[in-house]
Amino acid sequence: MKVRLGDVVDSQPAIEQVMALKLSPKVGYRIGKACRRIQRETEEWQRIRQPLLEEYGVQDAARPGWFSVAPENLERFNAAMRELNDVEVELEGVEPIPVEALGDIVVPVAAMTLLDWLFTEDGLAQKPDRADDKTVADRAS
Repeated sequence: MKVRLGDVVDSQPAIEQVMALKLSPKVGYRIGKACRRIQRETEEWQRIRQPLLEEYGVQDAARPGWFSVAPENLERFNAAMRELNDVEVELEGVEPIPVEALGDIVVPVAAMTLLDWLFTEDGLAQKPDRADDKTVADRAS
């Protein structure tokens, strides 16, 4: 399954929230597999993001390891983050999950919104065109 990296990073808290629900073994397995792939991609995203923060940011003296992007560098940092977030990644072995497979499980709307790339309804992918959307990762910059 190919997914925009920014969407993958944004969905990590949501998939962890879904994993805490009482799922059928089959759905639990598929969600767990997706969670492991999301974690791997998020770690790689952070590995690339950190040097960008160091390059364009100023380290917070009160909080070691924390950076604030300098105002004069904000445009360049945001451009670099957009480029990173727009990378298409292959989540090997992850397949869309039919919403019907959740059965009576109630998933918070906010979680489903962030996981729209993972779930399908009536066999149609629910991934909207997000070219103009800002992701949580974009807003964090």
